[in-house]
Amino acid sequence: MELAPIPMNGLFGYFISDAAPIRFAGAPFLLSAVLMRMALAVVVVDRRAHRHELHNENRI
Repeated sequence: MELAPIPMNGLFGYFISDAAPIRFAGAPFLLSAVLMRMALAVVVVDRRAHRHELHNENRI
C-alpha cells in the first residue's frame, strides 16, 4: 500500500508529458482499477475453491 505512490507518480508523470502517445491524466486510476479487478478475481476463485472443499468435507 505504501509503495503504490511511487509507480503511480511515474505513470502520471509520463502520461501528462509530451513523450506520451496520448495525454491521459487518469492512467494511474485506470491501472488501480485493473489491479483491484485482478485482486477481486483471485479472491473469488479462491473462495469458490475453498467453498467446494468445505462442501466435500461436510458430506463425509
